[in-house]
Amino acid sequence: MKKHIFLLAVLIASLAIFAEAPNLTIGLRGCMGMNFFDFDCGDWSGDTKLAAGFGGNAFVSVSLPFVENLSLQPEIGIHYHAIKIDRKTADRDFNFTMLEIPVMVTYSFHLNELLFLQPELGPRISVLLGKINGDDEYSIKYPFNLGFEAGLTFGVKTGPGHILINTRFVRDFTKITVDDTLKHTANGDLLGSVQCTNISVGYQMQLF
Repeated sequence: MKKHIFLLAVLIASLAIFAEAPNLTIGLRGCMGMNFFDFDCGDWSGDTKLAAGFGGNAFVSVSLPFVENLSLQPEIGIHYHAIKIDRKTADRDFNFTMLEIPVMVTYSFHLNELLFLQPELGPRISVLLGKINGDDEYSIKYPFNLGFEAGLTFGVKTGPGHILINTRFVRDFTKITVDDTLKHTANGDLLGSVQCTNISVGYQMQLF
């Protein structure tokens, strides 16, 4: 809980600072994603199957003064993730919800007055909300995470803002830990970290 409060305080402070800056844009986007990761860890050796996830982000984007078309874009989102593990002995499914805060650096290429392309890259932090659901025989831990996101946004001028179509690759560095509550296998094994590819649709508009 303290971590959640701290992260929200940092975000609110950032938004207050950006509110004083010129060329401020706000937006929302919803996404669907495919989760996957590779691992090789003792009794958990196997492969993962693609599993669907979904979520949404709110963001602000503020132009940086020293390079034209370069912006800083902090975001906050809630995302549902699913993991399907194809084991040698038995398959396992786990699902969980994360609070995610990426901070992207973006650069906009204006194709004309209506269209733009925007590559984006930046670090992200994420925190587990609630618990990981799955087989009751196993206790799954996925604490405070560090990672990065990289993507590309296509924008189309519509009304006062732009419709956004975005694709992103997400990679966490912190590994999921599994403990067998029956104490006969996989005690404290590190499995792997989440990777996913997202496709999202959203809308943004400039405030000033």
